[in-house]
Amino acid sequence: MKRDHCGCGFVSERCLLRVAAVVAILVLTCQFLNNVWPLVTTQMTNDGDGLLSSMIKDSTTTDDLRSLISSAEQIIILMPAKAAGTSFKAFASKCATKTFNGNFLNFKDRNDFDSVLTASYDVPAVLASHMYQADNLIYFIKNAPRNTLLIYSHRDETTRLLSAIDHVVTSWCQGIRSPRRISPPEGFFEREQDDNAGLKECFVSEKSLINLGINSKVMEIGIGATRLLTCETYKAIRDYAPNMIFVDYKEANHVQNLIAEKFCPGLVNDPVEENVATEKKAKAYVQVMKNATTTAATENSYDSIFLREWLKAKR
Repeated sequence: MKRDHCGCGFVSERCLLRVAAVVAILVLTCQFLNNVWPLVTTQMTNDGDGLLSSMIKDSTTTDDLRSLISSAEQIIILMPAKAAGTSFKAFASKCATKTFNGNFLNFKDRNDFDSVLTASYDVPAVLASHMYQADNLIYFIKNAPRNTLLIYSHRDETTRLLSAIDHVVTSWCQGIRSPRRISPPEGFFEREQDDNAGLKECFVSEKSLINLGINSKVMEIGIGATRLLTCETYKAIRDYAPNMIFVDYKEANHVQNLIAEKFCPGLVNDPVEENVATEKKAKAYVQVMKNATTTAATENSYDSIFLREWLKAKR
């Protein structure tokens, strides 16, 4: 006997019901994806670099963002290094009137994370933290409740990386140290000196800069899109459809203002802008050989190029 596609010997009423049930499930699934998935993916369109573009482009999308923020009970702002994170964290502390230890949202198993629950009776409505690893970002994508809005502050990876290299190397030159900041490799700088104004100057060879600094991906240099926005991250976004948007880091002031409208009206039109780069009191230079065919390198056979100029030439 020829069997039908339901596995039945003949087209029975029961078989037809099974087909109808499958079709209904498919229709409902498509309706769900059409209604929910755009909330996640409309902000993830490709820009000229094939990266995530900002959703804040005109008054319409601004209204969309305002609507998302106003309907949320909590805002969690996450970002890689050098993507307005310092400003967002300072804003969150002022908005919530609570100060937390550094990038505490990375440490789910430590007291830093517990402080969110114990610092006050009410959990702060606005939190912000850099993300160090993809697993930390995925944790929030999977576990954030629907009434929590995740905001990821995005920056083009090329400009982010250049800024991070300048920040790390200049911090090493200045001698900035902290428990979580890695010291420069031994012999990283060929020489150090003070200029006439007392500003510290450090000189590093191209080889040391590339091999010991950039390729090692230490600290802010490695905390970027390639580490955080992995295949597993996008899979988690696809599977869990979080209440999440991506915004351009340049729109930090605008985003702060929209958040302040609901959660801290006293900060409306009073954005928090902080940039650790403005505190630098040192200059780093790259030693570039004047003539690549020179066999005997001496101090006079090198040009000292300001690090930012060197990075601009290599981008």
